Amino acid sequence: MMHPQRVTRAVLLIAAACSSGAWGQANSTDEAVQAAGSGAHFGSALCGFTSSQVAGYKAKLRASMPDAKDFDYHWNYGWIQQERTLLQYQSLRAGDPQAYAARVKGDCNRLRFRIRNTRPVAPVPGP
Repeated sequence: MMHPQRVTRAVLLIAAACSSGAWGQANSTDEAVQAAGSGAHFGSALCGFTSSQVAGYKAKLRASMPDAKDFDYHWNYGWIQQERTLLQYQSLRAGDPQAYAARVKGDCNRLRFRIRNTRPVAPVPGP
């Protein structure tokens, strides 16, 4: 018989692997925007990001991806998809507060690093 805490941990490990993979190596611009929206939702829910910080990140990301089509659609899709992971974090917080605190701290630090290192695309010099 599996223990509920072990099941919760297994689910969180899978979710973390999927979400970190999505944040770290998107295969397309659309996936990158979705991953960023997901990360922004995570940051606002668990890392203390303010709405103005999220808006600033979104604007900076939009500027760094001028070829992104339907940017807002993909951002919002990623934001909504993060709900499942946030529910899993709530379960971890209830079952293992120390593991929850350690995971949130690490994930928030990685997210802050990614946001700090988002750079706008440099304008192409004219002929």
